[in-house]
Amino acid sequence: MSDQFHSWAALWAKHACRVASLVAVLTGTVALAGWALGIRSLASFIPDQTAMRPNSAAAYILAGIALWLLRSEPETPPRGRRRRWIGLALAIVVVLWGAVTLSEYLLSV
Repeated sequence: MSDQFHSWAALWAKHACRVASLVAVLTGTVALAGWALGIRSLASFIPDQTAMRPNSAAAYILAGIALWLLRSEPETPPRGRRRRWIGLALAIVVVLWGAVTLSEYLLSV
């Protein structure tokens, strides 16, 4: 029974990772499209709330791509290694981007 549970949990996690990455990319893309087209309702997913900023939307897209690249699937070594490094680089960019944005808020810049 334990092996069956681990198999089910691994399958669920694999699909959840795919869905989360696609939702992040779609969310960021819709928000950026809202800013580009001047349609604020596309950039604001909750009515009467502030719109997602373009830099946040771009970070969502990068985070979704990083998550997609870092999901674990067996691949040939050179391709898998390159994919992992690109995913890690994108994840680091998102973390640094968030740290800079947080410091802007904290320092009132």
